[in-house]
Amino acid sequence: MVRSTAIEVLARRLGLNVGRVAALAQRAAESGALPKARGRDVPDLGPLDLARLLLCAVADRGLGSVPQSVRAYSSLAANNGAILVDVVEGWIRGTVPISGVGHLVVQIEPEPAATIMSHGGAHFDFGPERSRGAAARTVIVPGESLSAICHEFRGVTPDSADEMTAVGRLAAALN
Repeated sequence: MVRSTAIEVLARRLGLNVGRVAALAQRAAESGALPKARGRDVPDLGPLDLARLLLCAVADRGLGSVPQSVRAYSSLAANNGAILVDVVEGWIRGTVPISGVGHLVVQIEPEPAATIMSHGGAHFDFGPERSRGAAARTVIVPGESLSAICHEFRGVTPDSADEMTAVGRLAAALN
């Protein structure tokens, strides 16, 4: 998938400004976290690149912080050894089930941390324990949005992604 299409998907599904997501993606490319276009050669983004772009858009700590943010959130590890960017990449590839994911909670401040919540109430914490204080700044991405983004990143149309997400939600509820 080309970067401009991925940016449009993220902006639409996350309710973000397209220009902001494009600026974040450009900074990520300049830092080497995403492939950079060379003249008319516009490289496709693979699942790992799309995972980094998703984390970049969700964990927006400012344009000047993009390289550090992408590195920090990409390297967050859970107690079981899973790495956040690898889990997100697995969702995009379809090798890690997304149907049971409730929300992705990303702590922006005071320090990078993330939690994946399942529909069953289980939590998978990445990085240090999330701050529960009033000063903590977090972003919550609903599981339905994550699922639809991953389906669209695989080339599914927006309407089909919505249908697949609804079927996945029903299947998770029945289990």
